[in-house]
Amino acid sequence: MISITDLDSRVKQRLQESPLPWDERMRRCAPSESYLQTIVSNDQAYYLYLNALVADTCPRTVLELGTCQGGSALFMLLALPAAGKLISCDLGQHQPVYLEPFRSDSRLTLMIGDTRDPGLYKEIPSGSVDLLFIDTDHTCAQVTKEWELSRRLMGPGGIVAMDDIHMNDMGLFWNALPNDKVDAGHRFHHTGFGIFAA
Repeated sequence: MISITDLDSRVKQRLQESPLPWDERMRRCAPSESYLQTIVSNDQAYYLYLNALVADTCPRTVLELGTCQGGSALFMLLALPAAGKLISCDLGQHQPVYLEPFRSDSRLTLMIGDTRDPGLYKEIPSGSVDLLFIDTDHTCAQVTKEWELSRRLMGPGGIVAMDDIHMNDMGLFWNALPNDKVDAGHRFHHTGFGIFAA
């Protein structure tokens, strides 16, 4: 089983050594590579962490809870293997503008629904998810329910990433987790970011 501390160290090393991710299709939603620098300066460095995490672990299936405008999904998609799959779920209150140029990418599936509804997950086979990213309503009650529903979907050696672990009462969930975990601190987002072993 993978050590989460070792994984976090590898991801951070990759971030130091790798060029900023870019895909020509992004020109439709961003003027140039300077967009990447803007993301980092605007407190979205966790996008780059997720990109490096996907590049390091080569997941077959990524499940994202909370698409919003699609920034985190975009950066995971940029590193996803050709045979990989990214399923991103949201209530549909936001337009995933960053994903517009990638709508025809066969690796991407966008789902609309409540992440607390068991029916949302019925098409996802148990044990098939290698990486889960949770970034929804930022409350302990919300994430507790989401984890209750999605944990059966996790495959052996699965990894869970969470944004905003120090926002609102999210710390109650994070601190109670018995799983191997790493709090990456505020370097990647001012409200915290962490990963844990499923």
